[in-house]
Amino acid sequence: MKHSLVRAFFLVLILLWIGFLLFMMNQVAGLADLANRFVPGAEPYVFWGGCALVFWFTAVPFVLVFRRPRPLRLPENASASQRSDFFRKARKRLRRNPHVRKAELGLRTEEDVELALHHLDEVANEATRKTASRIFLTTAISQNGKLDSFVVFGLLTKLVWDVSGIYSQRASLSGLARVYVNVAVATFLAGGVEELDVQEQIDSILSPVLASSAMGAIPGASGVAAALTAALLDGAANGFLALRVGIITRNHFNYQLDGSSAACRRGAMSEAGTMLVAVTANAAKTITSVYLKSLTHAAGKGFMKAARAVVGTADMTVDATSRAAHASADAVSSGARGVGRFTKAAGRIFRKE
Repeated sequence: MKHSLVRAFFLVLILLWIGFLLFMMNQVAGLADLANRFVPGAEPYVFWGGCALVFWFTAVPFVLVFRRPRPLRLPENASASQRSDFFRKARKRLRRNPHVRKAELGLRTEEDVELALHHLDEVANEATRKTASRIFLTTAISQNGKLDSFVVFGLLTKLVWDVSGIYSQRASLSGLARVYVNVAVATFLAGGVEELDVQEQIDSILSPVLASSAMGAIPGASGVAAALTAALLDGAANGFLALRVGIITRNHFNYQLDGSSAACRRGAMSEAGTMLVAVTANAAKTITSVYLKSLTHAAGKGFMKAARAVVGTADMTVDATSRAAHASADAVSSGARGVGRFTKAAGRIFRKE
């Protein structure tokens, strides 16, 4: 019975993997067609180069299984002998960890080992924030669903690889399946955010508001505000998804947490929302500056007043972005519940791993 479940589980995983590859190849084909419009004859090179990158990134989970050491975790309600065995093995593994060696952390006592594990969590959080910031900026500026999917998939796959390297171990098979299903969900959603046509809806909301304010006398202010707000909302939604994936990845790769528990999944949502505030504040300044320079360069000095007036409302835009992140959380929560149901069988099958 167990062998039948294992075969069925891997068959479903293979089918999902093939479906995801087809989706990514469709995104690459759209990107290649776009490149061909700018550089005639570039389509086959962009298409096959993009496909090669997709196959390379999708091979990372298999490399993780065979290259990284087996997961080492402290059992729940561990006995004294189990704790002693865990800290002995963790101490041996952490001595070879480059991040622990760089921080010059001692590993003589259990408290030293716990401090080193906490340091690795901070390093993983910093890597997650950097990746989320890059995704925020890239997707907010590009405003292209096909390109966004490709960028999000590549950066999140690299993040999973980096986090596994930080802890110098791999997750369990069920945990690895959960991580990459969340990567796939984030990639699908990144490609769909741009198709929501948020800018048109925002423009219809902001136009009457700005018309009754002092900014209404400035030509182009409404259009600039709508474009800037839509860009920030797009970036914030994708940044939130990236943060959530990074936190889930950390929980599955670290030494002490059970990343498959419901509490960890709920905690990942709230922790991602907290991190998003800092990521949004930093990225909003960069995006606003980019829009200011590009718009004033394209429209001339007469457009400077409109752009600067919109920049003056950046705080309101950031607040709207934060609220949008909470709205995105509901959508991602539904996807996460689906992920949990799908991989629940894997947890039972591989719990003895």
